[in-house]
Amino acid sequence: MGPTARAGLRHRDVIEAIDGTPVKSPCDLFKSLAAKAPGQAVKLSVQRGNATFEADVTLEEAAPLYSLACKTGDAAGCLLQAWQEKGARAVELDEEACRLGLAEGCAAAGKAYLDGAGVDRDAGRSLAIFERACILGSAAGCGSEAFQYATGRGVPQDDVKATELYVKSCDEGDSSGCYNVGLMMETGRGAAQDFTRAVAAYTEGCDGGSFLACTNLGFLIENGRGAPPDDERAAGFYRRACEGDGCGDRDPKGCLNLGIFTLHGRGVRQDPQRATDLFRQACDGGDADACARLADR
Repeated sequence: MGPTARAGLRHRDVIEAIDGTPVKSPCDLFKSLAAKAPGQAVKLSVQRGNATFEADVTLEEAAPLYSLACKTGDAAGCLLQAWQEKGARAVELDEEACRLGLAEGCAAAGKAYLDGAGVDRDAGRSLAIFERACILGSAAGCGSEAFQYATGRGVPQDDVKATELYVKSCDEGDSSGCYNVGLMMETGRGAAQDFTRAVAAYTEGCDGGSFLACTNLGFLIENGRGAPPDDERAAGFYRRACEGDGCGDRDPKGCLNLGIFTLHGRGVRQDPQRATDLFRQACDGGDADACARLADR
């Protein structure tokens, strides 16, 4: 029994705060716990149904708990243990989680075989694993299966099937899936070009944490495609893409576009120095256009 179980927490309880600091996302949770040490006591604010209560929990080393859980057939324990491991051992644990029926384990194992991370690349095996993940309800698994069809890796390229799978991924809550639905609708791949549907998909992706979706949404709104042109709204989406959430990736292109708006005072206050800072941030993130603008300034 782990520390949270001993404190009375149950499956589906929602942690709302740790030591008074709000937890709004898994990112917040992991950042907060990463700053704590084993043996340290923390106070959790927990929501269970319509009720809220507090629980005192003394943290323990996670790895032994994950290992024990996995050995007793807990798929989530195998997945969490895999996060502590590297290479082939991590993939082995992901596959065990998948065998036990955990969709996220399938998605992680499939990605390892697709990318050759810790194991030899095997696009056929990754596709089979992604298919199982998608059937089990993994939004990321559906999105990864879609990616293989969209790119023709290990399977004949099929944009129609890819789009169908991206839609399923988005509907299941994967922000990257929503970004890709927007991309397919914007470019007319796998479906008729539809800027209105692209805007809707990018909006859902951006709200879910895909900063690529935020950038593309800003571009469509800037140019009046699928929505009325609005520089202020576009700048807001570029800002979200540039800033990220403190855990996930940012999109350097969002910083570049916000820098252009800031340089010319479009939708935001004109500020050449701030624009230069944004170009530098985008360049540091790998955007070649931003680096070129810096060189010209």
